[in-house]
Amino acid sequence: MVSCIGIIARLNSKRLKNKHLLQVNNKPILSYLIERIKFEFQNEIDNNLLEISLLTGNEKDNKDFINLVDFYKIRIFFGNNDNVLLRIHENLKINKYTSIICVEGDDILCSVKGMRQIYESLKKNSKDIVKTRSYPFGMNSLGFTFEFINRFFNKENLSYNKSIWKTSLERDNKVIFVDNLHKWDNRLRFTLDYPDDLKFFNEIINSNLNIKTAKDKEIIDHVIGHEVYKFNSHLIADYWKNYNHESKNDEIK
Repeated sequence: MVSCIGIIARLNSKRLKNKHLLQVNNKPILSYLIERIKFEFQNEIDNNLLEISLLTGNEKDNKDFINLVDFYKIRIFFGNNDNVLLRIHENLKINKYTSIICVEGDDILCSVKGMRQIYESLKKNSKDIVKTRSYPFGMNSLGFTFEFINRFFNKENLSYNKSIWKTSLERDNKVIFVDNLHKWDNRLRFTLDYPDDLKFFNEIINSNLNIKTAKDKEIIDHVIGHEVYKFNSHLIADYWKNYNHESKNDEIK
């Protein structure tokens, strides 16, 4: 029984070209997310209980990821370009994973503690969606079993939105939160979408924190205490405007 941490990323971003491979200290920025995950789950990886897989679109458009995954000795899955849910389902089915923790590749500093909480919950054979909610936007993740996603795709009259796939999954399904709700400063957004977001992450990575081992609270306290959020907080309204526009016509029936 092997679980998967699926990093969801494609290279054809409209706003920030090839953003996951943009260099910070001479290595792709996505490297920092991979290193944090590997550090947290090294024991499970060594004991063949868990694999890290980059879930991307077609190979033609995303082949530049290959050097990165080879360097870190993680897997890559080339799947549907636009339909993330279908990509996840195919990855679980083909590789016979029992469960998955879904992490957005844009979320460079996604909470590894949160991933750990989800992983431990899924080991208890949860039949529901398991997710965190206590972290700032861009640091939360969610997970579910193959049984759950297979049941979802076998529904009669299935309809869902391929852009807001997380919301579609949660509709009519039970969600288990593995942490307590905590309201953080609403100026915090830990996602890589614009050039100023790259500056935001660059400042954190080049601070006195050890990014590979830093605790979530250390990172958040640094961002608030040193006002790092000022690098990208002015883009929050634009982010949600674009998000809502792009998801408007993506309903699949």
